[in-house]
Amino acid sequence: MCKRSAASRDPLLSVFLEKYHLNLLALPRENADVGDLYIHDGKRTGSPGQLAPFLARPFQMPPVTRGEALASVAGTMSSGVKAEVGLGLVEGFLAALGATFPISKAKAHWESKGARNLRFKLDDANRDSVDAGQLGLALIDNTLSQAHPLYAEGNHYYLVTGVARSKSLTVAFEDEQGRSLDLGAGVLGIGNAEAGVSITRGGTGEITFAGAKPLAFGVELYELYVRGDRIRLRLPEAAINVRTAGPEAGAHAARPQPAFIGGDDAEVFLDLAKEG
Repeated sequence: MCKRSAASRDPLLSVFLEKYHLNLLALPRENADVGDLYIHDGKRTGSPGQLAPFLARPFQMPPVTRGEALASVAGTMSSGVKAEVGLGLVEGFLAALGATFPISKAKAHWESKGARNLRFKLDDANRDSVDAGQLGLALIDNTLSQAHPLYAEGNHYYLVTGVARSKSLTVAFEDEQGRSLDLGAGVLGIGNAEAGVSITRGGTGEITFAGAKPLAFGVELYELYVRGDRIRLRLPEAAINVRTAGPEAGAHAARPQPAFIGGDDAEVFLDLAKEG
């Protein structure tokens, strides 16, 4: 795929990684939410459920702000990616939307029309999130339960504090020379009404696939660790500014920094292992 360290060359990935600090999901998910716990054992990452059952004492998640528009994402188109990679991303998104058509036929149709590169954008992306400062207060005097069967000393624990969602994915097709390619009315190579999702055509050959429910395509994570008998959020090496503008921002400049599982040189897309 692509390493995070090289993703800054892509305008859309740069927004996701550098502005919103998102761990992008290889397969979008309908049920991802703020408060989910991700466990990384050094090789795999799993998401077994919400944080509260993994804590030694009762925990109440602070209020979650829902539906914040990701203004920087709207209208931002990714760079072109090879069809074999891009088609896999489309397939995962459409499967999560509940598309019922045979994706293999659509792929064959697109390739037969000369599609060699794909570009993407998410015009309706929004974000659910919890304030990191309030979250830290709610975790005071709590710790991870070492009695939990999924607890292990060598694991890394990450808490979801933000979820980026979208109901739709817009795809632009390009030929070998990078020129826009219009696939015409029969986008799928079969009857579009059979798809199980809404399909609309836009300018310069763009196609938008939309479903009824927003899908999580990225999560903001804070690493949890235990110091003594208390849980902590991983602190940054240097003070950082919050996204909020205004005079109050400076008072919170040293909030914990969102974490990327695997570090800066890991793959852009996070592949979650199934639990159980």
